[in-house]
Amino acid sequence: MTENETPVPPVSAPQKCSRISRLARCFLGIVLAGVAFAVLLYAPRQPAVPVAQKAEEVAVLERRVDALESRLDALSAAAPVAPVAPQANAGDTAALSESVKNLETRTAQIEEQGKQDRQATQKFLAAAFAFLDLREAAQAGQAFAPQLATLRAAAGGDAVIEEQAAKLDPYAAQPVPTILQLREALTSAEKTVPVAAKVEAGAPWWMRIKMAFQSLISVRSLHETRFVALEKALDSGDAQAALAAVKELPQEAQESLAAWQEKLEARIAVDDALRVLSAHFTTTPASGGAS
Repeated sequence: MTENETPVPPVSAPQKCSRISRLARCFLGIVLAGVAFAVLLYAPRQPAVPVAQKAEEVAVLERRVDALESRLDALSAAAPVAPVAPQANAGDTAALSESVKNLETRTAQIEEQGKQDRQATQKFLAAAFAFLDLREAAQAGQAFAPQLATLRAAAGGDAVIEEQAAKLDPYAAQPVPTILQLREALTSAEKTVPVAAKVEAGAPWWMRIKMAFQSLISVRSLHETRFVALEKALDSGDAQAALAAVKELPQEAQESLAAWQEKLEARIAVDDALRVLSAHFTTTPASGGAS
């Protein structure tokens, strides 16, 4: 040992034991810490949840389930689900296909028939309106050639309309007097009818000459009885009765009223044709009225 070296004091036995004890305690602490770490690492984790929070979450889930059930019930009531048919075999499939084809064919036939019915109805209505225009003109004593042509075009070959139109053709271009107009014309026509002179059978020749001249200069009464039936028929609007009354007049009276009688017969012909056409449009169904 040199002079400069500091001498190391010797370690006593109690100090050695105290140091060993501290080392043992540190080692034991390290072991316990490792054991605790392993327990915390590998033990199952169960986080603690408050009971009140769990109850609230369960209530929320129950409300959502109730809402879903309510929606399912509403959907089932609005659109019930059709039962699922059992799976068909090959024979059932062929029969079903044939039924579908038959149904499609029948549907096409119904649609075509409906189209034809609509066209027939439109044609019938067009002819009916044309007839109304024709009747209005004819009953007013006017010419009706344009209205008759319109009726023919709208009728499309209807047999009844064509037959009556042919009867109206002779009177379409010129106005046909109404019953009222014929009644007024008769008053003037009566004045042209000579007074019938009654000559006794076996009367001498000079008596016949006298009676002939007497008829020319005699004063007429304001109302002659021989025209009473004719006037009465016209006043009641009965053209057929008026024609019958004309034919009952003496021959010379009929000859004087020949032109007037011709107009009366035209009125009768027009009215008869209008009557047939009116019945045709009021009794024939629209689906076949204008075929």
